[in-house]
Amino acid sequence: MLNARKFARFVVKRDILINGSIKGKALDISESGMLIHSHIPFPTGSEITLEFSLRDADPLMRIKAVVQHVKMGVGIGIRFHDLPEASLARIRTFVSNFCDKLTEHRKKVLLVEDSPAIRMMYKGCIEMMECEVREAADGNEALEKIAESRPDLILLDLYMDGMDGFQFLEVIRSDESLKDLKVVVLTSAVGPDVKDRLAPFEILDFLTKMMTTPRRFAEKLSSYLS
Repeated sequence: MLNARKFARFVVKRDILINGSIKGKALDISESGMLIHSHIPFPTGSEITLEFSLRDADPLMRIKAVVQHVKMGVGIGIRFHDLPEASLARIRTFVSNFCDKLTEHRKKVLLVEDSPAIRMMYKGCIEMMECEVREAADGNEALEKIAESRPDLILLDLYMDGMDGFQFLEVIRSDESLKDLKVVVLTSAVGPDVKDRLAPFEILDFLTKMMTTPRRFAEKLSSYLS
């Protein structure tokens, strides 16, 4: 079971000190690493030192890490490096406790978008809202994901290969068991002609890609899920 949990990630919001002087905030944690919000975009491959506690009453841990990837506007993904056995045991226990009372109360968001880069960007923002994110590259895959687990909200691109957003909406709105799903359109441009085509589908809202800031996106997402 511990091996299965090694890469499971859980949302946390903990203050963290990077290289002894740079303040950041841990956004999620697994046995192998973290996502950290930092105003300084450390380059991929950078070796850094982290100081943080897992709970308010816990002593500080000082851990070496390597930057694995950078999510612009979200933070840096790091992998723990040369983790002492005692620190690993503490992190493992922390993650295990999350597993034991896991995420049935977290809101589920289905992100339907054919661009992996855009999915990654918005996924990071959604995870910061402590939501469970599932991804689909087109309408057909989205329907498969819905069959596995019903989402609380769908963020839908319109123009995709395979089944596009318009076709996907026709399917779910004609299905008695799916027609009440909340859908927010997330697309490059929403002109009057597009809104006219979407009018019969009772869309919750429209968000324009690259024009909606992460902060605005988070505010909107919170209102949709409340």
